[in-house]
Amino acid sequence: LPQDSASKLITVEVEPEYAVVAREYFERSRYRNVVEPWTMRAEDALHKLANDKCAPFDFVFLDANKKQYIEYYDALLDNNLVRRGGWIVADNVLFRGEVEVVANATEPEVMFDDGSLDSQKALMLNRAPSAAALSLKERLRSQRSRSKKQAEKIARALHNFNVHVAQDSRTEQLLLPIRDGITIIRRL
Repeated sequence: LPQDSASKLITVEVEPEYAVVAREYFERSRYRNVVEPWTMRAEDALHKLANDKCAPFDFVFLDANKKQYIEYYDALLDNNLVRRGGWIVADNVLFRGEVEVVANATEPEVMFDDGSLDSQKALMLNRAPSAAALSLKERLRSQRSRSKKQAEKIARALHNFNVHVAQDSRTEQLLLPIRDGITIIRRL
């Protein structure tokens, strides 16, 4: 970025301790007058940018709450936060290979916007014994099961994002299956 232009780079970090470290490095950089580090949630940053009627961005790198990628993507396009011909790069879109597992699942799980499961599975989950009644081994197994369920929710959300982007006529895209997966999106 030219240092003497109106160009700027806005970074958004939700974790204050990470934002402090990033600010320190930005201040040492020759781009200290160009970089604007914000400490807030991505959805709040997008809302602020839309309300401030900022000029559209040339490039957006998306690496935030994976379950909200569709909302971020739509907010960027619906509020004209990415110029025509501009780019969005979404990171981690294959989520350690879990997205393929979800995409190839024979019986999709119904999940509501709030992240809850369908009513029949929710009833089954409520019948689980209390943590006090479980042995340490059973509690550890239960924790791993919850972590796996959380990973599955993220993978399902990313699969839905990939499908959403692929079907969107406002953009063209290329999913690169390198590392954790990157989707390169160009606004038409």
